[in-house]
Amino acid sequence: RLFFDRLFKGTEGGVKVEDEQYIRDLLPYVGHSDPQLRGQTLLLIGQMLKASLIESNYLYTDWCWRICEESNTDPVSIGYLASLLSTSVSDDSSVTARSICQSAKLCLQELCRSCHGNLGLTLTYDLLKLSSTTYWLVQVELMELISGFDFKLLHYLEARKVEELKRGYTFMREDIQRVVLEEVVLKLIGSEDGRVRTAAGEALSKLVPKLFYPVDQPHQESISSLAKVHVSRYLDPVMRDLQPYTPAITATMESLPVFQNRSSEGGCAFSESALSRMVSVLFDVMSNTMS
Repeated sequence: RLFFDRLFKGTEGGVKVEDEQYIRDLLPYVGHSDPQLRGQTLLLIGQMLKASLIESNYLYTDWCWRICEESNTDPVSIGYLASLLSTSVSDDSSVTARSICQSAKLCLQELCRSCHGNLGLTLTYDLLKLSSTTYWLVQVELMELISGFDFKLLHYLEARKVEELKRGYTFMREDIQRVVLEEVVLKLIGSEDGRVRTAAGEALSKLVPKLFYPVDQPHQESISSLAKVHVSRYLDPVMRDLQPYTPAITATMESLPVFQNRSSEGGCAFSESALSRMVSVLFDVMSNTMS
């Protein structure tokens, strides 16, 4: 809320309207000559996006208009804020590049989960351009950012906006999961820098439960897989506290394939399948390298 407010609250009577300053007037510093200042501004944008999306229940536009009307200030569109992050990806400074990764870690997943998910997907495409950097700290930050990707969600967003969003992104002619794994993560696993290899390996291990292969999922739909994840996380703990279970509900839920994802050993069959696929891919990569 403070982001949209006036910088000096107690001077309205002595300051002309055209001279009033707002906290959001810091945004132009994203183009400042000092890379440290550019980076700090990007972090401010990332934190602001995350906080505002959570505060607004992921409905930023209506919330922003209401807050700005109360403060008697002009609203700031979420598209503009996201574009500042996307534009900064092409910054030549490695300091700024690292900051954009840190900023994206704050807000990217919240942006993808919101009704503005197309902006999150576009920002994801832009962030992948950082894979061409040669500075190890940026590569490590990029791996930490990628380790938080949820490919079920990204697959769903891609299915909705595939042609519109991929226009202009020549490297995204194939699905984002394949590009991230083969063109970014596996590429950096072969880096000469041990720190980058370690970060890439850790990112790959964190990504396995989040991979999406339609053939392994109920109805081959990402939305069904997302629903199962949220049911397991939020509904199952509540249902366990309700005793006794209603037989009709239990029978109905257990009869749905989406709820039958646990193996007899208690592991997740979907994760085991994804892990098996990744081991196969790594084996192929190592075989090709040795040959």
